[in-house]
Amino acid sequence: MKKTLFTFFIVLTLIACSNKRIVNSFNTNNSDVLFAGIEQTIKLNTTTRNYKAETNIGILKKIDENTYLIFPDTLPGKLKLTLTKGRRKEEITFRIKPIPEIKITLVADTNLQNQGIASALNFRTFKGLRTYMENFDASCTAKITSFKITRISSNGTTDSKFISSPSGAPNDATVLAKQVQSGDVILFEDILVQISSGGIDGGGFQRKLDDKVYYIH
Repeated sequence: MKKTLFTFFIVLTLIACSNKRIVNSFNTNNSDVLFAGIEQTIKLNTTTRNYKAETNIGILKKIDENTYLIFPDTLPGKLKLTLTKGRRKEEITFRIKPIPEIKITLVADTNLQNQGIASALNFRTFKGLRTYMENFDASCTAKITSFKITRISSNGTTDSKFISSPSGAPNDATVLAKQVQSGDVILFEDILVQISSGGIDGGGFQRKLDDKVYYIH
């Protein structure tokens, strides 16, 4: 009888161990959504050790025991994170979405967002360009790395400046802005942004934004 009970408890223990989940829960910056083209951190909440993690899309890099950087590189679709430990196997599914449209704010005494007309007085207070993304709650930045600014004066002459350090004001762009007059046209071209989630390896990609034209009155 004692031997039978002992065997019974051993079987129950084995069943309990086999049913134990590898991961109890996970944390990301945005629930079950991952965005293509940037690194994102996944934190797995588990007491299981020496399990194996694999992804069917993109790149997965282990940072510490339960923290991973994941880099989805395919659109559209779903990403499966597969976890295995011995005979146990679990899958966590994420939706992959694109980074939304990146928009530009012209920073001055009165900021301008995607507007094509600016007063000469306000434009002379130009301090730089800033990006924003509407309805986007992921941890992601879009930093402007360079742009070209051209002033087309009312008499037809042009003056162009390439700005390679936009965050370092005053620069050639702010100097040029102080010279604008009514009737001028200001053109921003070759606007490059570095899109990143601030991952440990600084993963991300560059995107060229649409040109912006401002008519000065």
